[in-house]
Amino acid sequence: MRIRVYPPANADPAALDERGYMELPEGARLRDLHRALGIPPLARPFLLCAVNYKISGPRRALKDGDTVSYFAMVRGG
Repeated sequence: MRIRVYPPANADPAALDERGYMELPEGARLRDLHRALGIPPLARPFLLCAVNYKISGPRRALKDGDTVSYFAMVRGG
């Protein structure tokens, strides 16, 4: 299946094609995408992830044509 990905800064850009898509096997979950992007395990809890613009957890099943976006939680003041 083909997923559109807006990756976080610490992802491996080589994992995506020139248009920002990634091929994943049927039945893949969001956690499988995290691994495929090379996101370090310690960084994963600090990323907010949305599938089709709805906040989702790592167990979320992905479907062909989904759009996945990442947002880093930051602190400041």
